[in-house]
Amino acid sequence: MDKAIQKHKYQKDTGAACQSDSNRVLQTEKCKERQSLLELEEGQQATIVRSPDHCLLAPLGFRPGKVVEIKSRQPFQGPIVAEIEGRQIAVDRRLADSIILELEAAVHAAG
Repeated sequence: MDKAIQKHKYQKDTGAACQSDSNRVLQTEKCKERQSLLELEEGQQATIVRSPDHCLLAPLGFRPGKVVEIKSRQPFQGPIVAEIEGRQIAVDRRLADSIILELEAAVHAAG
C-alpha cells in the first residue's frame, strides 16, 4: 500500500478529514499529517502525538508535545537516531514505528 494512502490527514482546528484526489487536496486550510517516527525522513522534524507506554521513552524525552528530528538511520535494520531536547537517542525500529508524530503540511486548494 502506498505511504501517501496510509497517512491520516486532518484539519488542525476542526479535526475534520482533509479530502484528497490524486495529488490534489480539496481543503484550503493547513492540514497536519500523522505518521510514525520510522516513516519520518532524515532532517525532518515533527511533534510527538502519542508514544507507547515504555519505561525508558518518557525519561528520554519521547512525550506528547515534544519536537523530534531524525538524524540518521543505521544500516542493516539497525536503530533510528533521533534528536529530542538537544540529545541524540538511538531507537529500535519496531519501537520507532509505534511513536506517532504530527507534521504540518501545506495544503493547496483544488482547482
